[in-house]
Parts: sequence; structure tokens; C-alpha cells
Amino acid sequence: MYPEKVKMEAVREHDIPFEEFKKYLFHEESSLPEGYVGSLGYPSFATKDKGNIIIDRMIDRMMSECADYLRPLCQR
Repeated sequence: MYPEKVKMEAVREHDIPFEEFKKYLFHEESSLPEGYVGSLGYPSFATKDKGNIIIDRMIDRMMSECADYLRPLCQR
């Protein structure tokens, strides 16, 4: 949302094989992996457009969850 605030000089890649990364992606593991630097994968590949896609999907999901929760209350 604010690419001008990103300090690219501080970005550190954390190369992790997908098989190991998968447990963090699906929240099966909550402890931090060895060598963790604040993110997993390749943060230097991030872009404003990719971030917007992620935010839009999160908003859509939240709206859907809210609608599903409220639907029974509105049908009374």
C-alpha cells in the first residue's frame, strides 16, 4: 500500500524449500525457522500490484465471512 515506505536495503531473502515452507504457509508450524529474518521466501519479488491483489482478496474473504455470519440473523 505504501511502497515508498519499504526499505529495500533492509530486505533479506530467506531461501527455504517449498516442502519446509508449506508448514508455515498453512499454519501447521508456529515456531520460527532457523535463520528467520522477518519473512520467508523472496520479499524482493514483492510489488505494489501483488500487494493490492492480496489486500483485495483479504477484503473479499472478510466480506464473505461477515455475510455468511449475518445471513441467519437477517432471515428471521
